[in-house]
Amino acid sequence: MSRWSTAARVVSAVLLAASTLAASEPSAAPPSGVERVVLILDASASMQGKLGKRTKMEIAREVTHDLLKDWDPRIQLGLTAYGHRDGSCEDIEAVVPVSRLEAPSFLSQVDRLRPKGKTPITAAVKNAAEQLGFAARKATVILISDGVESCGGDLCALASQLEKQGIDFTAHVVGFGVTAKETKQLACLAKNTGGQYRAAKDAPALKQALGHMVEDVKQRSELAPPKIVWAPGIRPLADETLPGEPIKFRAVRVPDGALLRADWNIYEAGKTEVLEHHNSDASPQFRLSPGKYRVEGTMDLATFAYPFEVAAGTNHLLEVAFNSGEVTFKSFMIEGGPPIAGRIYLKSEDGRRQLSNKPGTQIVFELPAGRYQAQIWVDNVARQESAVVTRTIEIKPGDKTSQDVSLNVGRIKLKVVASAGGPAIEKRLYVHELTPNGSVGELYDDLPNNVDWVLAAGTYALRFRTPTGQFEKKFSVQAGAHTSEEIVMPP
Repeated sequence: MSRWSTAARVVSAVLLAASTLAASEPSAAPPSGVERVVLILDASASMQGKLGKRTKMEIAREVTHDLLKDWDPRIQLGLTAYGHRDGSCEDIEAVVPVSRLEAPSFLSQVDRLRPKGKTPITAAVKNAAEQLGFAARKATVILISDGVESCGGDLCALASQLEKQGIDFTAHVVGFGVTAKETKQLACLAKNTGGQYRAAKDAPALKQALGHMVEDVKQRSELAPPKIVWAPGIRPLADETLPGEPIKFRAVRVPDGALLRADWNIYEAGKTEVLEHHNSDASPQFRLSPGKYRVEGTMDLATFAYPFEVAAGTNHLLEVAFNSGEVTFKSFMIEGGPPIAGRIYLKSEDGRRQLSNKPGTQIVFELPAGRYQAQIWVDNVARQESAVVTRTIEIKPGDKTSQDVSLNVGRIKLKVVASAGGPAIEKRLYVHELTPNGSVGELYDDLPNNVDWVLAAGTYALRFRTPTGQFEKKFSVQAGAHTSEEIVMPP
């Protein structure tokens, strides 16, 4: 068997997911895979000026509302404003601390801003940088302003200072309805920190500018797929008779390094036809001719896709690290009762969905860190909706957790016969669920006779027509119990 040296350099491509951790203090490190941004909104008196029939402030509010509709939950966001309370140069406020976005409360703060005062841009940018802990970690601000500094600050000098002192400080700037002279000062802030400067003269231009800047935040951060660096293995593979160069992948969970099984597809660069494929493998190995390729893979709700290149005469090893955790769903008929095969449907906060492939008493998922809504039901219940349990779960990196789910269901076998002790008749059955007050509820139709049913605990009525009229027989399903009953049809 071939040996891959553990001394070979392995570059991890971390698959990131939605984080639900609360806002950090400036001195605390943000969660892995979370980008932190402060939006600085000019609320000085000049924002009362109009572009067309609306004030700049009205346009800024509208565009901010639109921007947050599809906000990436991995980007924490804060709001800082200036000029909205009085006429002083100290009128700077961190209106919303940097945290996971709660859009309704964030936008309500935006809507409350009323343009009144001066334009202390330099001090506002410095304030935002300090909120983000720029000297200790990556920090990004996005500034929307319709004018230049009016409180004596030197924006260009501050930009150079933040760039020099910060770990990775970036300022993106939108000049909203500004003159050519004003553009020069605002653009200096972006240029000196490696950010973007864009001018906007109306709502569509402002929306487009902010969209480009948010996309830049993703691309500069770990939220975008990182570049993959390859390193040759120390020892070549023993079997040199096979064509192509050896390449090996490995899927692991961080931070514990546990091996994970994933599905892998290899494509030639620019093509859509699968070249090589491995199912449910933690460490697949391929032989590929030198050239450019793309690997794509899935593991439950986690997905990844990276380009790579195979060089001649070398071994290659890539470790794909998942910022994920394991959760096991165990379903029971009743709390403390016997297990029952359930099926799971998961939905993440960003809309991705996963359905368990088959029912089971224990179903295991490996999920990217984040929050999920889980629905659990009994697979062979007559109607799923009668025995659904919904709950919200949170997955943290490296965690292995268990969810015990009590479905409050029972098993019952109704045997409808023509005479006592006789064989079951060939007839499909119709059952109505009865509510506590005796009214008719859910209808379960076309059920097989003399077969175990799984139903939510409660009272039901078996109903069908006979030559002499309507026949009805009430029966009960007890949670956690397995019962049977023979019902003789009237002549």
